[in-house]
Amino acid sequence: MMQEAWTDALNAFSRVVSQVSDDGEAWSNIAAVQLRLNRREEAFRALKEALKQSHDNWKIWENMLHVSMDVAQFAESIQALDRLLDLRPAQIDAEVRPGATLQSWKG
Repeated sequence: MMQEAWTDALNAFSRVVSQVSDDGEAWSNIAAVQLRLNRREEAFRALKEALKQSHDNWKIWENMLHVSMDVAQFAESIQALDRLLDLRPAQIDAEVRPGATLQSWKG
């Protein structure tokens, strides 16, 4: 039953982008559904489309970082990380700063 609901969602978002192809959020939603259906390559392609339309959306770039690593598109991963650093430098610094990482492990 859950698979059918995700397939229905994919069909709905696909209809949206067929009518409004420059809707970055809809492309991002297609990627999210593709991930739920364990279709990583399709999610990667949908995120590439989403970023064409929503180049300044850090959430989509963060998703691209994770998905591109999953599908071994490491050049895309590096580009996504670079763009995240441009869009959210303070938060990225806090998340990857060595001291912060060690303290989170120490609990």
